[in-house]
Amino acid sequence: MRTYKARVKIGGGSEEVTVQADSELQATRMLEAQYGKGCIVSSPLEIR
Repeated sequence: MRTYKARVKIGGGSEEVTVQADSELQATRMLEAQYGKGCIVSSPLEIR
């Protein structure tokens, strides 16, 4: 499992969040499931 960080829209601003997933696509889907479709400001990037 890998750790990804992304910036998502929350309320009137945006926050940097981290998520653990097997792939970038899975990380994107997890973020959209939690914060809503179209919420991602910057794509998930793997943290090494």
